[in-house]
Amino acid sequence: MKVSLATPDKVIFKMDGVESVKLAAHKGNVEILPRHTNYISLILPGEVSVKASDQSWKKFEVSDGIAKVESGAVSLLCTSAKALST
Repeated sequence: MKVSLATPDKVIFKMDGVESVKLAAHKGNVEILPRHTNYISLILPGEVSVKASDQSWKKFEVSDGIAKVESGAVSLLCTSAKALST
C-alpha cells in the first residue's frame, strides 16, 4: 500500500509497498494493513510506525492530525512530524 506523511510545510515520508502502519487514533491504537476499508480518524500525538516490504520499521514522532485510508493509500496529515532514529 502507499503511505505518505506530511505537514503543512513539506512531505516528511512517502513510500509504496508498505505492509503496516501503526498509530494512536482518537478511539485507540490502530494498525492499518493492505486492503483496509476506507477510514478517516484523528491522530493523537505520539509515534507512528511504518513497516516496509523489506520488514524494516520506520518510526516518526507526530503531533495531532488526520489519518485517511482510501483505495489502498494511507495519508497522514499532521501539524508537525519528525523521523526517529531506528
